[in-house]
Amino acid sequence: MNKNINKPELQAIKLQMNDSHRAYFQEVSKLLYKATDESTRLTEARADRALLQLARQIVRLEAQGRPVEQLLQGPPAAFAEQLVDDIRMRRPRTAQEKLHYYVLIAWSAITWVFFIYMFRGYFSLWLEGTAPVYEISTTLLLLIAALAVASIELMTRFLGTDSRNSKEETPSAPSRRKLSLKSIGMYVVFVVLVSVGGLILDRMLPVFPVTPLQSLIIFAIGLAGQIALFRSSK
Repeated sequence: MNKNINKPELQAIKLQMNDSHRAYFQEVSKLLYKATDESTRLTEARADRALLQLARQIVRLEAQGRPVEQLLQGPPAAFAEQLVDDIRMRRPRTAQEKLHYYVLIAWSAITWVFFIYMFRGYFSLWLEGTAPVYEISTTLLLLIAALAVASIELMTRFLGTDSRNSKEETPSAPSRRKLSLKSIGMYVVFVVLVSVGGLILDRMLPVFPVTPLQSLIIFAIGLAGQIALFRSSK
């Protein structure tokens, strides 16, 4: 299989880069294609898409007169390892991808909250013969969404690979990242801030009642939206 970058659009974009950025990009490209392996979810097609996206970002920053170093951080080998890790873990890189990613997580978390209310409601109806009405706090839903995003972020960082590998390691054989005290500390601080914010918002945001049937309808709508968001992210 020819792993050289010969896509017309990518070639045209590369010609728009200055010499130093083009050399950096070519080195990252070689390392990224070297790491392609179907068994590790890094296919050549996914490498193509990642490189095209990266090339567009470089050219856009150059055109805006902004420092490209804020994007191309570290030596090519370290940058390529992090890029491989992000692709394997499906970690978003652009602002649009991150927004889509976080909306998907928050949407999914809230959707399954209503599944729990629906299940509890119909289980109570089956046991007691009456359908309960639950009071759901808007603040609670926001807290669940925020904590779901933070938890997934912490989990993907832990499951990813460490970009600070030894010199003998390559992007095709990355090591497992260790969960650092800094990551745990940041998560704890985030949880505390979100909880404090929730206490403040709890007095301002409304509480609304839902029946098991209403929970079922909301869950069905949420599940359909979750599937659509997931398909669009693929």
